[in-house]
Amino acid sequence: MKSLKLSEASRGVELEVTGLDEYLCEYANTKLAEFGIDEGSVLIIDTHFQSKIVVKVDGKKRILGFEEARAVMTDKAKRVAELSPNESAKIVAFEGGKEEYKRFKALGIDVGQEITIKAFEPEGEEHMIRIEDEKVVGVSPTKPILVKTDEGEKQLGFMKKKEKGEITLMAASHGQEEEYDEKWLKPGSAVEVLYIKDIEKIPLMVTVKETGKKHIVGEGLADKIFVKYC
Repeated sequence: MKSLKLSEASRGVELEVTGLDEYLCEYANTKLAEFGIDEGSVLIIDTHFQSKIVVKVDGKKRILGFEEARAVMTDKAKRVAELSPNESAKIVAFEGGKEEYKRFKALGIDVGQEITIKAFEPEGEEHMIRIEDEKVVGVSPTKPILVKTDEGEKQLGFMKKKEKGEITLMAASHGQEEEYDEKWLKPGSAVEVLYIKDIEKIPLMVTVKETGKKHIVGEGLADKIFVKYC
């Protein structure tokens, strides 16, 4: 099987290190020695060390930030951020105050509903949108903003390049009202996605199977470790 960079590998599966970049600097070599990572080591990328989680609730896909997902408690004595891909559970409670609860309600997420993890992904991209054919702003895909499009209602983070729509609902947490106002984000505003910024690389948290220890591997080093699926 062809080797690939650690940064390109799937999360949650065993990966055997097949080689290291021959031009590693002294610092990188020191970190690898400290982590106990060498050719033949078996690594597992932590699925939960991410910043964006795609979930399905009541037949609808929604995007949550990692910290938001940690605030949702389930009947499996786990937070939503602790569930595995394709795992389902019933929501039993939310941590935080009324403002946090308001954001979940805006996305159609509430106590008693079943929630299913669809994917853990980096949050790096940002939707650059034009509002009312005039103002151009960047918006995080995890924002609780719903838009009416030709394909039905979507969370803004699911809209594609050149897709248009009208904001139907949004929930601003305490202190966000001014930010949204400056960006003209409000119900009734016409929006168009101009482009989506490329996903930025983020550090990975890996478990070294031989030692059972977890280590954070920076984005630069993750490009210099080559692996294959076990």
